[in-house]
Amino acid sequence: MKKYHLLIALCFLSVSLYGQESKLLPSEALVLMYNEVDLHPEKQRIENTKPFQARVITEGLSEDELFYLGETYFWNFMPKEAAEAYARFLDEDTPRGRASWQRYLQIQFRAFEKHELVEQKIKEYRAKYKPIPEDRSGIIGQVWNVAERYRKMGDHEKVVALVNAEVASLDYQGAYASFQLPGIFFQSYKEAGKMQEAIKLINDAIAGLKKTVELRKNNSSKEGFRYVVHSAPVRNMDTIMTEKLSYEQMTEKFEELIKSLSRKK
Repeated sequence: MKKYHLLIALCFLSVSLYGQESKLLPSEALVLMYNEVDLHPEKQRIENTKPFQARVITEGLSEDELFYLGETYFWNFMPKEAAEAYARFLDEDTPRGRASWQRYLQIQFRAFEKHELVEQKIKEYRAKYKPIPEDRSGIIGQVWNVAERYRKMGDHEKVVALVNAEVASLDYQGAYASFQLPGIFFQSYKEAGKMQEAIKLINDAIAGLKKTVELRKNNSSKEGFRYVVHSAPVRNMDTIMTEKLSYEQMTEKFEELIKSLSRKK
């Protein structure tokens, strides 16, 4: 009888331990989601990521883990839950605050269709967050969203104004994705009779970025360390909180951007 009770106790202990092991911090769940997306590109994103969501710990989390909780919701098309997670960081002047603003506005535009609100908030974002090289994406997603909406409406002057304001907010110290916007919306510049303006913006960006690359190469370290590179579906979802680049990898991003801009002229 004692052996029987001992076996039952061990079984319960095993179940309990398995249950604990199966739970994941949000950051851990994200790593597993990334790997599944990398390994199974033929599947829909939700197929790769959803199985991990039920295992995510949602209580007693640190501040960074609460942000990553929002990321798991964002990856799994849960806009209400994601917006609530990001909202707690919107007052922060931190990388976490930047990323939360970017995600929060994407949700407001795409999921809740608050187009005018997002257009207004772009200005607030720029006032709060100046460009830093570590944040290559910045607010490009929302400028693109709003500009594309106006492009479809045929309001090309508005598109040009939005893109010009975004590019004017940048320096050449970072490989900022927003430098591509004049090329992306080149047709709107053409329709507005401002094609040469777009070309000048692209040429100026190329020249400025080349100077930065030259300086970076002159100061290049010999570390030789490189972070893991994920597949494009994962990289395209990166924020300053998730993208990790070595000095050499960052220099390569400048070079890739220059090549991309040169093709758009």
